[in-house]
Formats: sequence, C-alpha cells, structure tokens
Amino acid sequence: MTASLSDPLREDEAKALREAIRQEVSLGIVTEWLSMPNRLTWDAHLAERARQAEQNRLEEMKRGYFPWDDVEKCRNTAVSIDAPPAIFTLRPHQRKESYAKGAHPCPFCGRQADQLTWIYFVSPEWTWQKLCGRAGWLTVCDTCHAQINFFCEQMS
Repeated sequence: MTASLSDPLREDEAKALREAIRQEVSLGIVTEWLSMPNRLTWDAHLAERARQAEQNRLEEMKRGYFPWDDVEKCRNTAVSIDAPPAIFTLRPHQRKESYAKGAHPCPFCGRQADQLTWIYFVSPEWTWQKLCGRAGWLTVCDTCHAQINFFCEQMS
C-alpha cells in the first residue's frame, strides 16, 4: 500500500488514511482506491461507491429479496392476527399499520407505503428446517414488480 502513496502525501490520501484510522471506512476501501490507476479523488471515489451501492440495492428490489413464487404463495394466504400458530404456520406479531411509518415508498414510481401491497411473508418450510427461515411484512409495488420493504418479525 505504501508504494501507492505520493511523496509527500496528497491531501486526499491523508484524508483517506485519517478516515481509515478513525474506522469511518475500512482500510480495504482505502487500499482498493490507492491501487487504482488514474484514480478519482477520494471524495469522488466514495461518491461512486455510494452510487453503485444504491444501484445494486435497486436491482435487488427488482429481482426480489425472496423468490417471487414464494411471495405469490403468501399473497394468496389469508393471515389472521388471532389465528393459533401451527407448525411452520407463523402469524404476525404486529399489525402492518405499526410498520407504515418506517416503510419506504417505491423508488421506481413513487407509490407511498399505503399504496403498496402488504403481504405477510413466511418463507417455505425447508428454510425453517435449515435455520434460515424468515417471516414478516413485505411490501410489494405491483406496478413496478419490486419488493420494497421487509419487516422481519421471526427468523430461525
């Protein structure tokens, strides 16, 4: 890494190293940046990383956090707050309205949380057996075919 540093240090190199020492960013990110030929400024590099992370998040929404077949099975299953729990049949702990304030709108079309479809998602039985099961409220934008929010209530 030291071979990639200027002598004397450039201001953005010093800033990047200070942020790594303060553990505001990982040393790996600084090392990655320093090893780039024709590198951007440190601030531009961080901005590009943030832009790429947001793009990845949006692509994940379109693909879906959960397999769409599993989501559609849950969409067609009525969930009652008062229903007694059965093996691998989970019920909501909170009404979806309690999550509405923390729900994000669809980033593609702007539909607000109350305009999204709320589904109580329960992952398939095999996921619970493999200790990776999830259950909770999932918001879906049917217009954009995107899974927007997931409020996990139970996990194995």
